[in-house]
Amino acid sequence: MNTALWLVRSLRYHGRQHLCLAGGAALAAAILAGALLTGRALEQSLARLASERLGGIRSAVALKGALAPAALADRLQSAGGGTVAPLLQLPGVVRVPQSGGEPVFIPGVQCLGVDERFFRLAAGRQTPFRPGPEEAYLSRRLAADWLARAPKTASLCVKPEVPWELPQLMVARPSPVPVELPLGAAVDDREARLRFRVAGEVADDALGRFDLRVTQRAPRNLFLDHAALARLAGADGMANLWVSDAEPGALHDALQRAWRPEDSGLSVTQQAGFARLTHVRLYFPASQVEALQRTDSPPVLANYHLADRFENAAGTRRTPYGFIAALTPAAGAAAGPVPLGMGDDEVVISGWLAERLGIGTGETLRLHWRRLDTTGSLVATQRLLTVRGIVPQERLAGERAAMPDFPGLSDVESCADWDIGLPMDDEALRDADNESYWRAFGATPKLYMTHAAGRACFGSHLGDTMVVRFDGTVGSVTSGPVWRALAQVDPASLGFEILSLAAAGAQAVAQTTDFRQLFVGMSFCMMAAALLLTLLLAQLAFDRRRGEIGLLKACGMPVVRIRRVLLAEAALILVPASLAGGLCGGLLSRGLIWSLNQAWSAAVADTRVWPVFDVPSWLLAAGAVGGLALLMLAGLLRQRVREPVVALVRGEGPPMRLARWRRPGDGVELYAAALLNLGREPARSLLVAALLAAGLFLPIAILAMKHDPAARAEAVTGGSGGFRWLAESPNALTAADGAAALRAHWPGATVVGVRVREGDGAECLSLPRAQSPELLGVPLETLDTLGAFGAVGWRRLSEPLGDDTVPALAGDKTTLQYGLGAKAGAVTGTVYGYPAGQGGRLRVRIVGTLPQRVGVLQGRLLIDERLFASAFPERSGYRLWLVGTESGLRPAALLRQGWEIESGAERLRALGAMENSYLDMFLVLGGLGALLGVAGLAFLLLRNVEARWAELALLRALGLSR
Repeated sequence: MNTALWLVRSLRYHGRQHLCLAGGAALAAAILAGALLTGRALEQSLARLASERLGGIRSAVALKGALAPAALADRLQSAGGGTVAPLLQLPGVVRVPQSGGEPVFIPGVQCLGVDERFFRLAAGRQTPFRPGPEEAYLSRRLAADWLARAPKTASLCVKPEVPWELPQLMVARPSPVPVELPLGAAVDDREARLRFRVAGEVADDALGRFDLRVTQRAPRNLFLDHAALARLAGADGMANLWVSDAEPGALHDALQRAWRPEDSGLSVTQQAGFARLTHVRLYFPASQVEALQRTDSPPVLANYHLADRFENAAGTRRTPYGFIAALTPAAGAAAGPVPLGMGDDEVVISGWLAERLGIGTGETLRLHWRRLDTTGSLVATQRLLTVRGIVPQERLAGERAAMPDFPGLSDVESCADWDIGLPMDDEALRDADNESYWRAFGATPKLYMTHAAGRACFGSHLGDTMVVRFDGTVGSVTSGPVWRALAQVDPASLGFEILSLAAAGAQAVAQTTDFRQLFVGMSFCMMAAALLLTLLLAQLAFDRRRGEIGLLKACGMPVVRIRRVLLAEAALILVPASLAGGLCGGLLSRGLIWSLNQAWSAAVADTRVWPVFDVPSWLLAAGAVGGLALLMLAGLLRQRVREPVVALVRGEGPPMRLARWRRPGDGVELYAAALLNLGREPARSLLVAALLAAGLFLPIAILAMKHDPAARAEAVTGGSGGFRWLAESPNALTAADGAAALRAHWPGATVVGVRVREGDGAECLSLPRAQSPELLGVPLETLDTLGAFGAVGWRRLSEPLGDDTVPALAGDKTTLQYGLGAKAGAVTGTVYGYPAGQGGRLRVRIVGTLPQRVGVLQGRLLIDERLFASAFPERSGYRLWLVGTESGLRPAALLRQGWEIESGAERLRALGAMENSYLDMFLVLGGLGALLGVAGLAFLLLRNVEARWAELALLRALGLSR
């Protein structure tokens, strides 16, 4: 027999059957290819967004909580750090006026002071441009939010005739003094405002999406001239971020070569007989102090603190307020009143203080002060000290000049004018003797102790040294061994952090959810239904060809050859059908992507997805479906060719073996006939049942899984932990200031401040895998007392783990399982590292999770705020606030100040929107699978009618109606 000719004629003769079989295989291939192509499109879209976010930027130098000269960029570039651009990055709020309406406030704006060098790093996507002194460019996200919130804005680029119709930027002037330091709170109004004109829009592929965080969500970027923003912020010529197209290693080496001690904020001034070194952050970093102490001529270290009260041991005589100086015991021009050999329990006092207290050498006094702890609270403390000596007041004139400048103190002439952010006793401030002292001697310290004693009494996580004194002149300090010792300090210990931006972004995309697997899983039931339909169609086709198979066997053709010929015939149909179906999957993928960009955008966190056609995905889908279909047909053929020749020629199925309960009794009974017909082809009947089950299982399961994520949100065991609102202040505040601002609008509210260390989003709204998730410092005792979030066991976060890691809790179960893909446990928990103060590294181990499946703190890691404050002294203050109140009103006044306020229910529904969107997609795809099951049932019914025409005629002859 000519096999080729037989195949050609067979394909032509059984064309309709082959067409149905090809349709089933093509449908299954289209479903699989559509799922693979959609997943591939989403992965490539995330990679594209990561590329747009950074352009040609590979790495960066970031300086948190401080500023450095923007000219460092030139030195980095000259030292081999690639093309470097300086930026001034500040949070801000934009006020948008509306004609005939109330102004609208847009919070969460990332203000970027840039020059033309920044846009040259956009990988050549756009000609560099530079905003003018009173101009700004908007990112697309900011422009879209602008028009959405302010629909009465006629045009973003309008230039009104009157200046007060211009939009206004509000930023907080960066202060090097920590916000929690009482002496740094003297500046009442740090807010700066600038009216600007919108010059245009920065496209996403021209660094409009620039962000340090690994996320697919576009930031609200406002690009301004670097000099203009620096001038507005009171930081002329300064920057806090330097971006480069060099690799992180090259930028690190360049920083080591280009960095100078003055870049860290050091300044040297000449005093009478000695040089004074101060730091812009008020406190010296420990690494610089250690480097100075290693020099051949160790300097005099000085620290200062405001005492609440001085009194004699009996408590009969006292005087309020005055400075304490803690100095290194030394001799020489730089030495202070503290002599060599003085003990840590001894003090030297001024003649004025000795006279007021009526004490002399060898007597004791009681010192009262408030110490700043790591939570930002002021703890009242007192101590008895022995007077080592008394210094005449006229000999202390130089000590006043040696002190650093304290905002709110150094520039006032009366005690009543003190403005230092501390709760003060008004009556004590009006003390006549103290007022006379202030007018005569100013802030000159009244009491002197050793530097070690000062560290023990009022040293804090912020530091313990404010001034360093050297014998000699400014020139001898800046050109001698002191400056060389400072130049050897690692910049990382001073807050300069090398960021591997491009590598982190690529790793985040590579480690994200396997979206191809996800969409294949979503389409599994539908694809299974299509394959079962294909198998059913093949079974029906081969049932029609029983006689042909029997004839071939009767003519002596070997069973193996029969099976191979029929399988080759099927392959000639299935392979092209699978390939064509894979091509059609591209159209199906485009339809699904359109749905993801429109109705189901929450499923991809509003990420723009671009369709792609990936040849490997197409071939994989076609090969998988074609191969699986051929395997199923091979099994079916194996059964058919084994049947007896007589049964095949007569067209009979395999003999039936019915149980007694399935055997019909005497007479014609419809149910008995139905059982007989079902038992005639049990495999076919089971196939149809499986087809319907595959289609109906998913919709029923999805309907059972749908729920409201905000149900019981405000219960202490609910997703919001008992807090009704989440508020984010535009700038870091002290716990007292934040609570006062919130309670002014929500009287009696429970307010819990949370410290924030910015990081990558690990919530379900962020698709790339977080490399360094956001870290929160939470007050354990407060949350434990409130019972927030149920039975958490907050105090275990203060228990040491026995290694160099600190315990952390994931924000909810979703964060642990999906957002981070991490493990929890005191020993096996996943560890994340964070650059910490003084060049160290904080290693955080996940030991557990909050009990909620979805919670308002999703995507974050929670640690003890004491550990947080110690590790990140530059991130002082609180940014996130949990508010418990009965009021459901959102304070408009706070919104106008730039606060972002969201209810717990809103947050939970936003987080649950992605899950519900996926459930809706599952429901639709499951419904399509059910339709395929119905189609299979229809094919089976048509085949049964065709095969049983004689039986139907007999039933009609017996008188049964149609």
